Amino acid sequence: MSATFLVWSLREMMQKLEAERLLSAASFLSSTSKRFDMLAAEMDRTGQDLYKLQKQHEIVEPCAAAMVIVNFGKALGSAAIIRAGGEFGERMKKALDHPHNAMLAYELRAAVGCMQQLIGAAGAELDARQLFVIGPKYADLFTNQFVFGQSFADLLPDASYDAEEVGKCMALARWTAAVFHMMRAVELAAQHLARKVGATHADKHGETLALGVLTANIGAKVDAMPKGKEQDNWQKAKLLLHSCNRAYRTKTAHPAAKYTEPEAESALQVTRSFMQVVEELS
Repeated sequence: MSATFLVWSLREMMQKLEAERLLSAASFLSSTSKRFDMLAAEMDRTGQDLYKLQKQHEIVEPCAAAMVIVNFGKALGSAAIIRAGGEFGERMKKALDHPHNAMLAYELRAAVGCMQQLIGAAGAELDARQLFVIGPKYADLFTNQFVFGQSFADLLPDASYDAEEVGKCMALARWTAAVFHMMRAVELAAQHLARKVGATHADKHGETLALGVLTANIGAKVDAMPKGKEQDNWQKAKLLLHSCNRAYRTKTAHPAAKYTEPEAESALQVTRSFMQVVEELS
């Protein structure tokens, strides 16, 4: 699988993003911000100059919660989260530096603003990232380089790119693209069969013949074989190749063609059957 792809299960995603800790930290900061806001309003009402913060619950624990969100921001490369976390940390450091861990009313409100900004930045980052969920039916196909089997990959390594793309396109519900890559792989397999059976597979300029021509050339060689088990095996390959060419290849090459999920699944089944016969004849 290409190193540019990173695939996580839902469980792995939650673990890597520390979802439980992140939600807990955001919830704690949210409640702390409401408490600070109420304290500032009470100070205004009573004329109180300073509020002495409880070091553990009102400074250390909010800072620890903020650090959980900041670490989440660092994992995402979010400058907004890191900046908001830094501003909150500076506010709380001033309280720690005060002889009584105290804050003025406006300082409490400033801390509230920093907490809300930090929570908001984390929420914005989550909203900005859209996740594509692949159900269990196709999940394995997305990461599978050997959709037609390891033996086929070893036999025709040139088809490995299209084989891998078949899996990815099926997993991402790109049915027409999946069939397109199947037929590219079929063409390579047909060229292999043509060479093996001695059928013409290139024109006078050395250019590979179209799949329809390859199919006809292979069919003529198979029909000329002596009756028996070998011809029976080649007849199977001939019929499957003809099915791939007529049912899928011609349509795929047409600009207006598109495929539904059942049609793509049917194409994959036929293509896999053909590839298996190609292996058996090689």
